[in-house]
Amino acid sequence: DTTLRAIVNLVRNTLDLQRCSVMLLDRVKGVLTLAAAAGIPETFWPEIIMKVGEGISGRVVFERKPVFVEDITSSQFAHAAHHERYTTKSFISVPILARGEVVGVFNANSRAENEALQREHLDLLVAIASFIGLAIENANTRLAAETAEQRFNATLEALLSAAMIIDRNIEIVAINSEARRWLSIPFGVDVAGRSLLDVWP
Repeated sequence: DTTLRAIVNLVRNTLDLQRCSVMLLDRVKGVLTLAAAAGIPETFWPEIIMKVGEGISGRVVFERKPVFVEDITSSQFAHAAHHERYTTKSFISVPILARGEVVGVFNANSRAENEALQREHLDLLVAIASFIGLAIENANTRLAAETAEQRFNATLEALLSAAMIIDRNIEIVAINSEARRWLSIPFGVDVAGRSLLDVWP
């Protein structure tokens, strides 16, 4: 969340956009929800939901390719411009990919009084969307690793016997509560990385 907020704020300020946002895909519900935005009050975020295939962002997810509109008033997306809330002149919407799958959309909308966004802006946003996809991929990998470690530790703790995992250097990788009691190692004392011979001469 921190990374996404920093990116949308940086891009909005650098390009002097009216708004910039990242929507992430909920595959179970088949919708995009707003994860971070600059130029959109946070109180509106929960209300901004887009079905895959509908609207601009939903179309980007469905077709897996960017949409670049230089003048929204004369485009096929004029009806989706939300003129009651915004005065956008041009916009870019780019798919965010992680491991080859669309996980969200990166959106940028220019101010009506500014010059329209150009092809160079599209190239920039495509590059930033790639970075966002990599950040999401890394976060998911870290979360999966943490979940696997939690399951492993829970399994180790569930054993009724004392158990310890050691590596090829005879250093402790993990230890359960029964092994701590058996070896009189106080709880809270970290023994990971220590030689087995130090704690069990």
